[in-house]
Amino acid sequence: MKINIGDRIGVLGDIHYPDRVDSIDSQMVQYISSLGIRNYIFTGDLTDYEVIEFFRPEQYIVVKGNMDEFISIKIACIDIGSHRMVITHGDIVKPRGDLNVIKSILDRFNGDIFISGHTHIPLLQRLEDRIIFNPGSFSFTETFGIIELKDQEINIQLRHRDRVQSQLTIPY
Repeated sequence: MKINIGDRIGVLGDIHYPDRVDSIDSQMVQYISSLGIRNYIFTGDLTDYEVIEFFRPEQYIVVKGNMDEFISIKIACIDIGSHRMVITHGDIVKPRGDLNVIKSILDRFNGDIFISGHTHIPLLQRLEDRIIFNPGSFSFTETFGIIELKDQEINIQLRHRDRVQSQLTIPY
């Protein structure tokens, strides 16, 4: 995925369509599209490849969730400026959410931003000089993330529908 200054990346996960939900919220999809998001990170448990098509991405990365049969990649890395994002579904973090395991995964991949799903619990927090980001479940908690690349900074937002729940800004 090639990312440029000015780009916005949607971060979504745990959509579970059609295995646990009968439909995708079209108003949410339309709202996300209205924000100018063209690139996406999917943190797994989409459960059907068709989900990706709802968002019409120009570019995307999707990692395998524990309920995804059609995806093979368990961990992906993206370099943005001086930062490396490590993306996984999160089912490799045992026990669930264990900060020491997350730190060791970041160390293994020389990363400083950990993006995952699996727990369905939205989270955006600093961990020393690192960031942990879970967009929650698009279907169940109605949350998602946006990563925006600005001239000198990266802004990471956790949103519930059209409201910013929390955000962090780091130097580019």
